[in-house]
Amino acid sequence: MAIFILLVVLVFRSLHSPRSFHDLANEPLPQSPQTKTTVLADTLEAHELSPLELSLRFFHPAAIPAPPAPPPAPRPIVSASWLSYLGEIGIDDSTKYMFKDSRSNHVVTLSTGERKEGWQLEAVSATEFIVDVEGSRYRVAFSH
Repeated sequence: MAIFILLVVLVFRSLHSPRSFHDLANEPLPQSPQTKTTVLADTLEAHELSPLELSLRFFHPAAIPAPPAPPPAPRPIVSASWLSYLGEIGIDDSTKYMFKDSRSNHVVTLSTGERKEGWQLEAVSATEFIVDVEGSRYRVAFSH
């Protein structure tokens, strides 16, 4: 990196100087100019940097971000003997499915993906339903 900066400085100076490239290559680098730039670091302390030091900050490699966290493990699906399928109703090109919680005698009507009163019908297949009840997933057998 330092070689690249040295070359840039030498080429820039050769464009503005009648001296040869060989003369410039053997000449020491100029000291930082008198003008300084104040930069606030992460610690909020003021640091004086020369324009050359300030420009070097642009050539540092970027930080590599941490890999994303793995997705959470899927919640288990448990069979629920207390939850039963009652039937279905076709309403305006959609199907509503009726389920009964035998613990409370509560009946809920849901379409696929709909969330209501802490219940959500996640999936429908030819043999079963997957119902989310207040964050727990249950398998309900499809029976007529």
